[in-house]
Amino acid sequence: GRFSKFAGLNVAGIYLDQPEEIPDDIWQALKARVSQVGFPQMILLTPNPPAQDHWLAREFPDDGRCQPGYRYIRTTVYDNRKVLGEQYIRELEAALAVADSATAVRRAAKAAAQKAWRRNRKAKKDQTND
Repeated sequence: GRFSKFAGLNVAGIYLDQPEEIPDDIWQALKARVSQVGFPQMILLTPNPPAQDHWLAREFPDDGRCQPGYRYIRTTVYDNRKVLGEQYIRELEAALAVADSATAVRRAAKAAAQKAWRRNRKAKKDQTND
């Protein structure tokens, strides 16, 4: 089944890279597996920013009000400038600027299409009423 890979598993720690890819039910099941007796228990997560309705945003809110026993350390690529290097950061910024521009163009096109559809719908309705 869905949880058979870790059913019955008892571990002291889990590390998840990009946990935003993991559904909430898997997260809940994994948390229950951190139960190894005699060891400190810990889960480390290194996510990308999640959507506001994602379980990560709920369990680790940006305002720092985490559940007891949780700790949220927010970092950015700029915190890793020494490791990543200036060139990589410049390339990432350029790629994100292009992505943001493309998103803005898509949003504007969608808004224009919706406006045209509403205008067309109104015109058809007006013709029917004449």
